[in-house]
Parts: sequence; C-alpha cells; structure tokens
Amino acid sequence: MALPKRSLRNGWVFLLTGILLILAGCAAFFHPVLTTITIGLALGIIIILQGISHIVFALYNRTLPHWSWHLLIGFIDLLIGGILLPYPDITLVVLPFLVGFWILLRGLSVILYAFTLRHFAFAAWSWFLAGGIFIALFALFIIKFPQLGYLTIVTWTALALIITGITNILLALRFRTRSYDEEQTLIL
Repeated sequence: MALPKRSLRNGWVFLLTGILLILAGCAAFFHPVLTTITIGLALGIIIILQGISHIVFALYNRTLPHWSWHLLIGFIDLLIGGILLPYPDITLVVLPFLVGFWILLRGLSVILYAFTLRHFAFAAWSWFLAGGIFIALFALFIIKFPQLGYLTIVTWTALALIITGITNILLALRFRTRSYDEEQTLIL
C-alpha cells in the first residue's frame, strides 16, 4: 500500500535562521563584553525572525499534525522578541531568565520537529529529539544558575545559539519539498 504523497514547504526559512543563529553564537564567543551589553537587542531581532519562521512554516504546512503548536511557538517568539527589542537595558536585569526561557522554547520546538520528522518516517528523527533535549538542558542550566554571572550566560547562550542554528540548518535540509512514497527512505 502506497503512502499518501506529502510535502513540506518553505524549509529555507530554517536555513536562513540557522545561519543567523550560528553567526550570533560565534559573535557572542568572540566579543563577550559587547555581547553582554547588546544581547537583549540582538536576541530581540533573532527571536522575532525565529517567530516569523515558525509562523510561515505553520501556515504553509497546516496539514501536519501539531501545526497549531508551531504557530503558537511563533507567536510566543514574536511576543518575547517584541519585549526584548525596544527595552534592551531592562532586559539585562532579567536576562538569565529571558534567555533561559527562550532557549527552553527552542529546545521544545526542536523536540516537536523531531516528532514531525517521525511522522514523515525519517530514519534519523531521534537525533533531532536528542538535540532538542540537549538545547532544553542548556536552558535549564541558565535558569537554575543565573548567579554565575553574565559571562556564563554569554557562553551558554553562544553554545545554545550555535547548536540551535545547526539544528535549523539540518531541518532545512530535511524539509526540502519532495513527495514521499513507500519506496523512498531518507537517511541522515
């Protein structure tokens, strides 16, 4: 029995946000003082772009199970980014919690995408599940230990941004528009 033909569209938005996340993570490593000062503004922009990518993905893939969760995550990203962007000075006071919450949301979204990949019978969906759990652990560390200082926040944020960026690029490669039938298999 042949599987129904399905396709995923607009995976390029994950490629774009993945590249931006990796660049932001590298910048955080190489300029920690500047990163501490501008992290609220930079994350505001990145989070808004991430929210837009989730909304675009959800709207173009409404036939997927859990598409409304992708849409909700996108709107939450827009809300968080909208708070960070105009008030970067205020966000520095609560930075560990905002960063931790946003990275936790990123980890949960990667976990959700892992189950979306499983729905499409991708052999390596469990790697995305592991990546999402790893990202969520980064977030919990940031939330649990904010007193370790902003250098720790910058380091963990940089690592989480790079890992999330790599994950988004891998998702972009997996979400290329194609039709699937029972003879096609995809190996990561």
